[in-house]
Amino acid sequence: MEDYIIRKTKTTPEVVISKKDRTVCISGICIPENPKAFFDPIIKHIKDLKQTNSKIIFDIYLDYFNTSASRGLLDLFLLVSELEQTTAKSKVLWKTDADDEAKEEGELMEELSHLEFEYILLES
Repeated sequence: MEDYIIRKTKTTPEVVISKKDRTVCISGICIPENPKAFFDPIIKHIKDLKQTNSKIIFDIYLDYFNTSASRGLLDLFLLVSELEQTTAKSKVLWKTDADDEAKEEGELMEELSHLEFEYILLES
């Protein structure tokens, strides 16, 4: 299995899905013009990764994201949560600067998805 990589743009984050490490790293600004078109390939690769019954570590650090991106992330987390009824439990490393709003958004996604989130406050 090869890794899946989306290079960052002015409106979309870098995405690296490592099949070997079982990690999904998303970083940058996330305000895609067409959220469905952006997140659908990521969802496909996560489904493929979960077929191995392995734990996935999400490493999320977004400088900024809008409501549609928030919904796309939640869809990813809900998918993993749903697939985990019979597989290893995954974890989200939710990295933020001193932005309470981003942490609150993560807490809401944690509550809705029932995935384990670890909050990491980065130094400015």
